Amino acid sequence: LELTGAEKEERLHFDAVYALLVEARNQHGFTRAESEDLKGHFDAFCDEDGEMPNLQMYDLLRYIGHESSLDEVKELLDQVDYNHNGTMDRREYLRLMRLQKEANLTGYRNAWCSSKMRCGRKAFQVVHTALHARLNKHPEILGRLLASTTRAEITRAAGDFDSFAQLAEHLRRQIPLES
Repeated sequence: LELTGAEKEERLHFDAVYALLVEARNQHGFTRAESEDLKGHFDAFCDEDGEMPNLQMYDLLRYIGHESSLDEVKELLDQVDYNHNGTMDRREYLRLMRLQKEANLTGYRNAWCSSKMRCGRKAFQVVHTALHARLNKHPEILGRLLASTTRAEITRAAGDFDSFAQLAEHLRRQIPLES
């Protein structure tokens, strides 16, 4: 709402709601910071025309910490390469990243719920089990990162899915830096 200038109004007028929807669409459902971060990664991998060969998407996803298989990346590419030219522009890339984020959130939700059912109220065990279920390709790195996580962060993540998803995304982004 602050992007539209309507955060202090009690009632939203049509123009403010429309401006909010346009801004959300322009950001592809990401926060401004997330969008800028993603655009920076894309710019580092694209050519001077602002295009990136679809085959490089696998490398880019791994670079930013996504552990998608080649088949999963191909499936995502089929959904977003609208003009079927074998390259991605920034808009197609942001759409792909939105689909990747939705897949991650679904996976996080499933892992978190399953872990809650198995581990009950033991906060660290809930978070540890759920994170290892989703980010299991680097258990030693994840273990080090979890050891540096505060008890308060673990307790919040065990009790609230949104906190868990934020922690999981933070740790996922750290894994490529540690490996």
